[in-house]
Amino acid sequence: MEDFKRAYAEEFGLLIGRTKSPNHFTLRRFLHEVRQLGKSEELIDEFALGYLRHGTASWGVMYIDGRFLPYYGMYPITKGWHGVRQIPLKGSYNFLAADEKFIPWLFLIRSSSEDLLKKIPELIEKAKRIGLQAGLSQERVDSLIVLFDREGYSAELYRYLDGRDEGESPRRAVFITWAKYADKWVNDLAEERFDKMARVAYEIKEPEDVKYFETERTMNKYGEIRAIVIQSGGDKKRAVIYTNGSEEDIHSERIVQLMCRRWGEENLIKELMMKHGIDYMPGYVTEDMDIQPLVDNPAVRELKKKKYALQSDLHKAKIELADHVLKNDSNKKKDASQKDELKIFENITRIESAVLLTDMQIDKLPLRVRFDEAHEGQMLLRLNYEKKRFLDCIKVFAYHMKDRMCRILLEHYD
Repeated sequence: MEDFKRAYAEEFGLLIGRTKSPNHFTLRRFLHEVRQLGKSEELIDEFALGYLRHGTASWGVMYIDGRFLPYYGMYPITKGWHGVRQIPLKGSYNFLAADEKFIPWLFLIRSSSEDLLKKIPELIEKAKRIGLQAGLSQERVDSLIVLFDREGYSAELYRYLDGRDEGESPRRAVFITWAKYADKWVNDLAEERFDKMARVAYEIKEPEDVKYFETERTMNKYGEIRAIVIQSGGDKKRAVIYTNGSEEDIHSERIVQLMCRRWGEENLIKELMMKHGIDYMPGYVTEDMDIQPLVDNPAVRELKKKKYALQSDLHKAKIELADHVLKNDSNKKKDASQKDELKIFENITRIESAVLLTDMQIDKLPLRVRFDEAHEGQMLLRLNYEKKRFLDCIKVFAYHMKDRMCRILLEHYD
């Protein structure tokens, strides 16, 4: 937004049918009015509906992934996990859904307190509702195939997608994802078990042949799950794919093809960042949180630190007593030695009493308190994403427009 001041107003205005383009101050006021309307979620849904109706995006397969957007400002907001830097940071999430050819058509901008596990069901329900509005049959909508990364590894999520979270309800979607903790057993498998081959065709690079075989694994808190073990590359790297779809629902070869192509969404996110600035935040607007989240009680934390220090002193005192007893000859006890032992005993008793008193103090305090209570009245805030959602709708539309223009050119040039 700030870089727009460098645009030539007379030349850029022609692109939007005006003699001059608005300056960045006018655009700021406009976005402020957009934020006050609070219609960004509806706008996202309307764009997604248009993409499906006009065939820009296709139904059937939906890749889901999240992008962490760090925040380095001074306001206290919730923290999330930065997947690249592998550290917790203040920030937000951009959850993006793309079709089988990695065409973006639906996204969510959310606080970092809402991770991918919570957003996958929301994106699925939103996508199904939009699919029905676009004129798709209920049978086709229910046959949705969803792919996501290891961040979505969760027995609870799998049961939800199976419809087992509330008794025996219909399956919500066929999911395909990478398995976690497979390194413990997958590399011990014999080479002869990989008796099938799938040819994976990519958008840019040459096709690749991937060996695989199908089996079943027992997942904690889920039960038996269909597993497809693959081996690819010159180094014969192995991985395991989990799915709740049966062989009648989706063939093993297609599962391997879809999952091995998942990196295309990572490339899509990179392109949206580099060419369309999808990670840009058009100014930070904070709002008070109506309900302050619960956090660990800092008073309990300090008391536990005190307790650990006392326990360390107690351990040292007991070692000192043991050394003192072993060094002295039991047949030649002296008064001085007895006085030293008595002092050590008194010290041990004192420390044990202090530990007991600290435990009593901890038991009287709540383990978790509101954020404002833990930080002397300072309130935890949240960011308003109305302006960002509005701009991201335009950016995703610009991606589709550029893609369509290039495809038209390809009809006339190689």
